[in-house]
Amino acid sequence: MNGLKLSKSEATGPQVVVKQFVCFVCTALVANGYERGVSVRGAPYDFRFAPHSQPFYFVQLRELVEETWALNDNRKVVLLAHSMGGLYAAYFLSRQPAAWKDRYVEALITANTPWAGQSRFTRRLMCVNKVTKF
Repeated sequence: MNGLKLSKSEATGPQVVVKQFVCFVCTALVANGYERGVSVRGAPYDFRFAPHSQPFYFVQLRELVEETWALNDNRKVVLLAHSMGGLYAAYFLSRQPAAWKDRYVEALITANTPWAGQSRFTRRLMCVNKVTKF
């Protein structure tokens, strides 16, 4: 991944995967004509809390989508979400009126979103505790 430089303290832990993913996608989009802060924008959230406990975040996200739409000649926005962000984005979209989504949102693209939970972890937990074998 060209351009990605992490310090030693940043180069460990699961957050590195997210940083690498975001950096790679943003770099690729910018290389193909998109502009940071205009047509490529971010909406980080606090993954420690469930979506229903962060209503202000979703107000800000709605405003960000509308502002991004306006900054880009009223072109619909594509939401790209990674991991749990996909669940947040789906939660957000499920609470927007159809007319709003039709006007502002082209698509939701998710990467590594645990739509069915974390089955590998659950299987390991069950096997370790001898509940069942897979």
